[in-house]
Amino acid sequence: MNMPPPELIYFKSCPFAQQVLITLLHRDIAHQRTLINPSERPDWLVRISPQGQIPVLRLDDKVALFESSAILEYLDAISGGGLISNRPMERAQSQSWIQFIGSCQTGFGQLITAANEESFQKARHSYLQKIAFLENGIDTLGPFFTGETFSLVDIALAPLLMRLHELSKLVRLHATSEFPRLQELSRLLLAQPAVQSSIADLDFPVMFRSMIHMRGADGYVDSLIR
Repeated sequence: MNMPPPELIYFKSCPFAQQVLITLLHRDIAHQRTLINPSERPDWLVRISPQGQIPVLRLDDKVALFESSAILEYLDAISGGGLISNRPMERAQSQSWIQFIGSCQTGFGQLITAANEESFQKARHSYLQKIAFLENGIDTLGPFFTGETFSLVDIALAPLLMRLHELSKLVRLHATSEFPRLQELSRLLLAQPAVQSSIADLDFPVMFRSMIHMRGADGYVDSLIR
């Protein structure tokens, strides 16, 4: 019996949903998409995802996956593998980086929701520490984060780098010469076909500014773009 195409339940501005979408597109996995409004989450969402979190990958009427890192590994497994190592230590390292990138997303949220310049600078200091850790973690031989091939770590990182690239157009985060390896990796990842295709139906800069206004209304960054 053939399984129906998986259904991605998401909203446009969510970086974790974008990770899943990049994986679906990179692996050319047939799928359906259900776009929801983050301000008006439907009642049925809480029946398949704790606290109405997204993204959700609904596989059928009974099974739904609701943690982005688990969804990424599932999609890799059903499409031939290879986006994360099967070697226990290397696999655990990649999983650790993916979790750390999630904490970087939290730090990014603190940047765009800072109420004033003082709180922004405090969030910026914490962010720079995280970015420095990422810089030092990049495989020195590259060109991708973990080495020669595009991986789940790159997929997890691409949405963060895309948002940081847009934010850097609005406010100074760090000197251009800082974090050269991360900047080179950012150029490489943001040019990947699946990454570009994941925002093909968006005016990303407009969406990004709208997201800042929604999440950080009247805050420091929001005041700079009005």
